[in-house]
Amino acid sequence: MATADAEGKVTVWDLRGRGNPRRLCEFSFPSDELASRALSFSANGMFLAIGTYNRLHLFNLTDGSSQVSREPRDYVRDVAFGGVEDSLLATLDGNGHAQVFRRTNLERVATVRNPENWINAVAFFDEDHLIVGAYDGHLLLWNIPKAAASGFVPGEYDSSRRKPAPAEALVRDLNEYARGGQQSISAVQVRDGKIYFGCADKALHQRSIDGKKLLSLTGHTSAVSCFDFLDEHHVVTGSYDKTVRIFDLRTKKCLTVVEGHTHTIWDVVALGPTSFATASDDNQIRQYHIDWELKAKNRAQ
Repeated sequence: MATADAEGKVTVWDLRGRGNPRRLCEFSFPSDELASRALSFSANGMFLAIGTYNRLHLFNLTDGSSQVSREPRDYVRDVAFGGVEDSLLATLDGNGHAQVFRRTNLERVATVRNPENWINAVAFFDEDHLIVGAYDGHLLLWNIPKAAASGFVPGEYDSSRRKPAPAEALVRDLNEYARGGQQSISAVQVRDGKIYFGCADKALHQRSIDGKKLLSLTGHTSAVSCFDFLDEHHVVTGSYDKTVRIFDLRTKKCLTVVEGHTHTIWDVVALGPTSFATASDDNQIRQYHIDWELKAKNRAQ
């Protein structure tokens, strides 16, 4: 697990075992990059991508090497790995752009632009398709090869040009537009060909690739800010309401509610089918073990 503080320092934690979380390494960045807002590990745990102000950093955690790209404009709001063997990286910036890079050299492959500059969450559906979730509720599915072929490049946000671009690369919108952030999307993941996203309407939603509504998991009293999968049948969610919930995807029921944090939960990471960790604005990392009588027990902070 990786966490970032307001001074821009990123800490990587070892959460294996049942003891207190152990610091593995730390990264600090120049003051002109401000705070780190976006963090993502590759699936094999070898790489850590960190987005700062106007920068994308990529660290190889096995040999200590690193790369940096100056392509993103403004804050990097989210970052995700994808493609074959995590060969691609996607970033979101403060001007409504999603950009795709090759992991090997951080060369930009393609760029798309959402109609809203506040875009919050990105995920790869597969190596040819990207999903971008926004404050205005749009959940846009993009074709990466078509975006690359269009030659579209990033630029400053222009409120008079609020159509998705390039138009030929947009496949469809998987969610509905809503004013005032009522459908703001905070987190997106793809699992077993299904698209999941945490939303300001207090639910975790599941969609098919053609936009069909498959399920909605409700119970939180504020926006769902993060989630992860414990196994194929159970998902754990974190929220602005300061709680964690565990849902059964088969029955759509909430199995337990975990309290303890005193501020918004910004990240939750499954550590296997019986444990998970959370990070919050209260400056705590909490690790929980599930006895599958579904009484989550707080073990560390």
